[in-house]
Amino acid sequence: MSQYELSVSVETRYLPEQSDPDSRQYAFAYTLNIRNTGRRGSIDLTPLDHHGQ
Repeated sequence: MSQYELSVSVETRYLPEQSDPDSRQYAFAYTLNIRNTGRRGSIDLTPLDHHGQ
């Protein structure tokens, strides 16, 4: 096993109430699960938006 190792899973949900298919606009929500499976006790993860902030 590596010193740093992560397991990542993603769940995607379509949001029909926020979508407008007639205008070709679609909204989705994502749930990410990140699990530390390596030998280190912790890893610092900073979530960023699409602007890198």
